[in-house]
Amino acid sequence: MTLVPFSIKMQKVWNSFKSAGVTVKVVNPSTVQTFLREKPLNDPTKTDKDLPLPITATLIRDETRCSKLLSFCLKEFETGLKKVTKDSTSLLNGLPLLLTRDKVLRVFDSNTPKLISAYESLFLGCEDQFVDYETNQVHTRVLQTFNLVKGLTVPYAVKYLKHAVERHLEICEVDPQSGLHLQNERALKWFRLLWKFLTSYINPAISSDGVQSLTLSDVRQLFHDSCILPVVCPRLNNKHFLTTMKEMPNVIHFPSERDISGILFKLGFMKLDIVFFSEIHVDRHHVHSLLHPELMDVNDKSSVLDQVYKIKHAEFSQLSTGEMKRLQCFLQDGVSKTKDKQDYQRKLKSLPLFKTIHGNGVRIDGPKEVFILDTTFSMSYSDLFSLPNSNSIFLQYNLENCTLSQMLKIEILTDLEYFMTFILPIVHRLTESQLLQCLKLLLSLQCNLNYCKYKDKIISSLKTVKLIRSSQGRLETASYYFDESVELYKKILPKERFCATDILD
Repeated sequence: MTLVPFSIKMQKVWNSFKSAGVTVKVVNPSTVQTFLREKPLNDPTKTDKDLPLPITATLIRDETRCSKLLSFCLKEFETGLKKVTKDSTSLLNGLPLLLTRDKVLRVFDSNTPKLISAYESLFLGCEDQFVDYETNQVHTRVLQTFNLVKGLTVPYAVKYLKHAVERHLEICEVDPQSGLHLQNERALKWFRLLWKFLTSYINPAISSDGVQSLTLSDVRQLFHDSCILPVVCPRLNNKHFLTTMKEMPNVIHFPSERDISGILFKLGFMKLDIVFFSEIHVDRHHVHSLLHPELMDVNDKSSVLDQVYKIKHAEFSQLSTGEMKRLQCFLQDGVSKTKDKQDYQRKLKSLPLFKTIHGNGVRIDGPKEVFILDTTFSMSYSDLFSLPNSNSIFLQYNLENCTLSQMLKIEILTDLEYFMTFILPIVHRLTESQLLQCLKLLLSLQCNLNYCKYKDKIISSLKTVKLIRSSQGRLETASYYFDESVELYKKILPKERFCATDILD
């Protein structure tokens, strides 16, 4: 077949050919389609097989010629000269001009439409599922109308992308301290394109037809366990990692010295790799506005507590005393603002933030009863304030714990109240060292205004305890001895008189 261009002069030539009995056909999209369907397209010098074939093994030869032929065949539909109806949707079936991403020429089939995407290079190993974008992009509308290609959506792309993610993570080293994949420049090139693809599909607004558009929350669910989120770990010298999308609520967007970001970083929280997102060559404001709602809001106390609640308690050892207090105050301030106070308090009490009189940070959600001790003598008589097998927790008397006391109705005890509640009932079980400290504590407590209130009870209980060492070296009960030189006995037992050869100081 010989092709000649159309012109007025050629029209006269054609008429002459017809008059001479020569078969002349006008070439139009329909005749070209028929010709292409009927003629074998394999290059006989390279293969005798039929399609699909690498385009270089066909008579069409390359992408440019394929594109021109396709443009001609679709011309009537693209210019509106022909309308696509239900009856005409199969008109292009069998047309051998489908060039896929793997540079293989195939026939169009509306029963098995191929995918089309400007991000086709993301889908490694799936090249036969995608049409060649450069060849087909200008015809997308018509081809979609005929159901010969279909646009790619993020939910549909997940099954292809998850596999590609794993392949790229394989070339990233795993950090031994965190267990996370370290960023690798070779892999990052692909991950940047991935995020460009994802953000191009995300729109938080509702479309004109009332359908909710894809949100980042949807994407986070779709890629829940996929390590595609680029982050920086301040605690590990700002190493750059890739972490899972489910960790987004643990990631801080814009840290500041004015908030508790620094404390959270010490607990192992990450910050978003902002530099990464600035390099994907899209509107930065758009990207950050999409990401922000899914990341940690360090000013939202409930959100922070939800994430801190999941941290291993060993991590809190990274914090200084001042940082522990600041975090405690920050979280306690959220009790009055939360909607679910019971749940908030439950999570708060489970954190090892609350300093005891001995300086350790403990949780206060266990079976032990909790008190705050307003003590003057815990350091002087430490043995009495470290009773074995105690079923109670004694917190420091400080601003943070006093606020906690008001919120959780925790009783505050003075030294005297502590002595009456916890020491006096077990005074008969105290060690010699503890008994000595017990006597000294009583002497110290005599100036307390409430001492007289408990004096009779105290006397009644010391009367039955061995407090004084005899000349034989034994501890004897106080009711057997009295020495006017010892101030304690003058005040406690003024009516009991006895002699002692050796008084404990």
